[in-house]
Amino acid sequence: MTQRCLPIPDQAMTIVHLLPHFANDGNGVVYAATDLAWAQSAAGHSVACIGNRSGSLVELLQDRSVTTYVVELGLGPLASLRSLARLFSLLKALRPQIVHAHTVLTTLMAKLLQPLLGFSLVTSVHNAPRLKNFLLGVGDRVICVSAAVAEGMRRLHISDSKLRVVRNGPLGSPRRPEVGAAPSEVAINKPAIVTLAGLHTYKGVHDLIEAFAVARKSIPDASLYILGKGPAKLSLQMRAARLNCKT
Repeated sequence: MTQRCLPIPDQAMTIVHLLPHFANDGNGVVYAATDLAWAQSAAGHSVACIGNRSGSLVELLQDRSVTTYVVELGLGPLASLRSLARLFSLLKALRPQIVHAHTVLTTLMAKLLQPLLGFSLVTSVHNAPRLKNFLLGVGDRVICVSAAVAEGMRRLHISDSKLRVVRNGPLGSPRRPEVGAAPSEVAINKPAIVTLAGLHTYKGVHDLIEAFAVARKSIPDASLYILGKGPAKLSLQMRAARLNCKT
């Protein structure tokens, strides 16, 4: 199976990314999509991003010659049809050769429009295992963020000829300033558990805190360090305090 650092075409193309939103809130799917859009724009491609709602990443994208559009994705039948019509109008005007969808809903919408507009459809599988990942297999190419994710797609009977492993590259992103030199000494109480994750409910960090509380009964001097940000931060802090955990 072919593996590349970034799926950046050799010839200049018009590429459209369909991502959840433009908020800088710790969503790894959004970060991976925006970082890729920046890299493709820097490589000379015409790149646009379409998200469900606006956010602070819009300005960063536009500063790097990536155009942005907001299309609110409704959940009801009529709202979904309006969203599909808006997406059709945008894609017809942009005339992309490649549409890269990063969620199940945007994948299905793009698949419906593909016969009308003639673009190639790329999908990305950012999480596993999930049964709904099967729906991401409708893409002409299916990007998996790890070999384990690719194996999960094979188990869902997605053709191996579609699958490509492209691991996320978190370093050097324009989303944050250059990382300075690390301090010579970092005080970490040992024994320690360290986790790095977006602070979202589905990441399971709440379960980690619960398990850590159990582990501390046997190892009372253990410490837990949670590195990340996201909407679940406050609830995680409250759970840690309730369990009298040192995090």
